[in-house]
Amino acid sequence: SSAFIKRKIFNYKMYLNPRDKGISRTLLLFGERELDHKIILEKVLRKNMNIFDIGANIGYYVLMESNLIGREGNIIAVEPVPDNINLLKKNLDLNNNSITRTFEAAISNNSKKEKFALSSHSNLGHLISEELNNSLDKEENQKIINPKIISIEKLIKKTFCPDLIRMDVEGAEIKILSNLISLKLKKNPIICFETHTSRYQQEKKKNKKK
Repeated sequence: SSAFIKRKIFNYKMYLNPRDKGISRTLLLFGERELDHKIILEKVLRKNMNIFDIGANIGYYVLMESNLIGREGNIIAVEPVPDNINLLKKNLDLNNNSITRTFEAAISNNSKKEKFALSSHSNLGHLISEELNNSLDKEENQKIINPKIISIEKLIKKTFCPDLIRMDVEGAEIKILSNLISLKLKKNPIICFETHTSRYQQEKKKNKKK
């Protein structure tokens, strides 16, 4: 972990990657990010809840959620980028976090193979479908990986039905939400996600061409 910088973030500790232009840089400079999401989580989370954190990145929200739900809660942290999930695991160990299970995968509306575009900003990678030529990101993306793809339905069957789903998946939330609606769960989870309107516009254009 010598390549990382250890910092106190709120009431937990994190290893941060100084080479990352994304979340690590923000946290190194300011010690916080997206405080509106933090406030929402503090209002809706309760002790012993079960959580899916999809697009968990290096654990900024996972650690925050862990403190709010306590030692009897459960978190499934899903992250497709190998460097991110390695640092996520280091951060879980750093905080003696035993309530979180990690899945190195991307969530979509099925389990078919999809490509994932990496970014020099650790939190801006995203799924790309073959029919959608995502020209906006060509210069930014450094390489393409082929992560394991799992549907939200399969994740629930493997683990549990969550009380809350937090996701930051750069536009793939449309697929995840549509899959979730089709499941007709007895109890719908609370959903907290970051919107990515530019991705939705691309989906609209794609659908118009069909």
